[in-house]
Amino acid sequence: MNFYAPRCIDKVFGGYINCFLDDGTICDYETKQLVGQARFVFIFSVASLLKPDQAYRKLAEHGISFLQSHQRDHKHGGYYWKLKGRSVSNSAKRAYGHAFVLLAAAMATKAGISSAVPMIADTFDILERYFWREKEGLYLDEISADWSEISPYRGQNANMHLCEAMMTAYEATGNKRYFERLYKVYLNFHL
Repeated sequence: MNFYAPRCIDKVFGGYINCFLDDGTICDYETKQLVGQARFVFIFSVASLLKPDQAYRKLAEHGISFLQSHQRDHKHGGYYWKLKGRSVSNSAKRAYGHAFVLLAAAMATKAGISSAVPMIADTFDILERYFWREKEGLYLDEISADWSEISPYRGQNANMHLCEAMMTAYEATGNKRYFERLYKVYLNFHL
């Protein structure tokens, strides 16, 4: 927290600055990678739970707002992989990135940020509609922005992080559908 807050707040484009050198020098002011944006929401939400402080909560709310306003694809749904400032530089939809959005929204909900609550169900529904493959009991990795082209690549990382995100979503909401999906992914992931 001492390293990132508040220097990671991007006052020009919104969201968070993701690229720092070890001495705190900013090495890229514009790139907004989905996982990096969501991780900051998660970190500031956890910080606000550990040390009830409105400053940390506001930092988390800042990220939720950016994800909803700029990183979200308002035409096709889901979240863009990467922005340059506020312009889309990589429009792919990746389950790995959506896992972190789900995790961020769930932790922000646990921290009492009401604007994050609908993001949990919305992100889960996107994952179910586009990424979930019932036959394998696992999620796909990458799909084009308009959901028309599926990448043949299949890895473990997205499904592993989706287990963590589903567990946190269940803890935040008590909705068993998140736990049930976590359990099914876990079983198939370990076969």
